[in-house]
Amino acid sequence: MSKQKLAWYLWAIGTVLIVLSWFNIVPYNIGWVGFVLGLAGSILSWGLRPPRR
Repeated sequence: MSKQKLAWYLWAIGTVLIVLSWFNIVPYNIGWVGFVLGLAGSILSWGLRPPRR
């Protein structure tokens, strides 16, 4: 799996967990786990960008 796909999957899973916590489908602690996963995916994707010239 490429790093770009991993970043996307982390972000997507994190977002789903956050939304599920809003509707009380999962506990709010799981929503925070989703926040951390989404943040990790975002940081990973920012690190994959080529440097500006």
